Amino acid sequence: MDYGLKHLYQIGIRAFSKEEYERINTDDKITTFFAADILRNNAKWQKCLDSLRPIEGPVHLTIDIDGLDGSIVPSTGTPVPGGLNFWQAVEIIEALFSAPSAKVISMDINEIVPQKDTPLTQFTAAMLATKGIVNHINAHGVHILVDYTGFFPNLDNTGEWILSLMEQAIDESTANRVHSHIEEFDGSSSPPGFAAVVLLDESHLTAHCYSEKGWLSIDCFTCGSTNPGVIIDAMHLAIQEVSPGITLEKRKTESRFING
Repeated sequence: MDYGLKHLYQIGIRAFSKEEYERINTDDKITTFFAADILRNNAKWQKCLDSLRPIEGPVHLTIDIDGLDGSIVPSTGTPVPGGLNFWQAVEIIEALFSAPSAKVISMDINEIVPQKDTPLTQFTAAMLATKGIVNHINAHGVHILVDYTGFFPNLDNTGEWILSLMEQAIDESTANRVHSHIEEFDGSSSPPGFAAVVLLDESHLTAHCYSEKGWLSIDCFTCGSTNPGVIIDAMHLAIQEVSPGITLEKRKTESRFING
């Protein structure tokens, strides 16, 4: 922080000194997500991932291997129980690399101690490094999938509203609409709800809803210059406004056409 760092994000913290804790609470350039909070509350975990997406400018990602749970990285200087699991670390990597205005310029993995008995720690570190490299590749496509529960908006026609929102989010991005369609189900042959799709010149945006259960699933795939995260983020904000009790259960980003 003394060398002009704009902001520091710490995720999975669970062992710290009194001085470190005091600085965490007093330095507005430090955002900390404690392991005890994000591991026991999925909403707080999603909030953690959401905080990474608005990051702007150059980013250095450092992964202290002891940030993961000691059961999967036993060979480190300070193996502490109650850390992140492997897939949470992957989600952090994906969230950073998919942030629309951020550019990850460097990444390191440290705190690894060689161990003869088992290569688990080294293998875990190598897998995370591979995930970073794959996300760094200039993929020809990015696919984002989000799942919600508790979607019960007070709207006259939820399906048409969602389709309109999809079209608006696309029009405000750099993608181009080709065709839009919605199919609504009254429960006679399929569970009540709807399926909406907007075809893009570089792929698609879809939404599927089980109205009685409050389930809403959205996915956006682009294989051109458009960042689907911009579309998903715009929809997320609008959906939260009409359905305040909604919960984001999952947000997953996948690179596509990475071999082309």
